[in-house]
Amino acid sequence: MEIEIPETDVILSDFDGWHFVLNHMYLNPDCFDGDTFDQDQRWLDSLTAENRENAIRSSWDAIFDIRYCESDWVDLGSYIQATFWELKADQIKNVQFFRAR
Repeated sequence: MEIEIPETDVILSDFDGWHFVLNHMYLNPDCFDGDTFDQDQRWLDSLTAENRENAIRSSWDAIFDIRYCESDWVDLGSYIQATFWELKADQIKNVQFFRAR
């Protein structure tokens, strides 16, 4: 399907970063590796339950930073997803049907 939606109606986010939200994990806003992940976990463990929850939830804003970041631990910015609230019929410009052989 080919669609045309105004930029103001679309939000871009990192597909891989979204999995941190789905798994209720802390997403370090910087490119990180396994060692950094372990440091983050120790830091999170030192927080009260409420502060830990706030830190985790606020870290999820990083999914909207779609800069490329690759390490041995993450590959952020490779897959960007576009999300929109509503698709109107007049925004559909072309439809091609796929038939597997």
